[in-house]
Amino acid sequence: MRGAARVRVQAGDGTVSAGSARFNIRLFGQEVCVTCLAGRLRVAQAGNDAELAAGQQLRYRPEHFGIARAVARGDVSAWRQRLLVFKQSTLAEVVDEVNRYRPGKLILNGDALKHTRVQASFSLDRLDDVIALIQDAYGARVTRLPGGIVLFG
Repeated sequence: MRGAARVRVQAGDGTVSAGSARFNIRLFGQEVCVTCLAGRLRVAQAGNDAELAAGQQLRYRPEHFGIARAVARGDVSAWRQRLLVFKQSTLAEVVDEVNRYRPGKLILNGDALKHTRVQASFSLDRLDDVIALIQDAYGARVTRLPGGIVLFG
């Protein structure tokens, strides 16, 4: 689209700018994850910059500017269809993401459990399926507390 207005988004300590593009930005603490879903965009942070094309993702944080890598666009934007998709994510990452959508809180105890790799998909309408997965597939003890809090050990 010729002459399209550019949008500029401040994300963490960097900026994302694009003309005709669709993109997803996620903030994980101080780390920013930018995914280009369609078109092209530019990411700039602390004197570094990179251009992303559709299907590329880049992560940065104050002390590190990553490199663009290919990702499955459908997996990144699946939340728009009420689905969370995880491919070789740690269980800690899965729980952090689920906690964004589920009332209460899931809490993992133990480093071995936190670093376990997971490949799974969950409907946003059935997030308690995660509890069954952690208990059944990984043998975690489950303690349910009031307010939707679930402890795994």
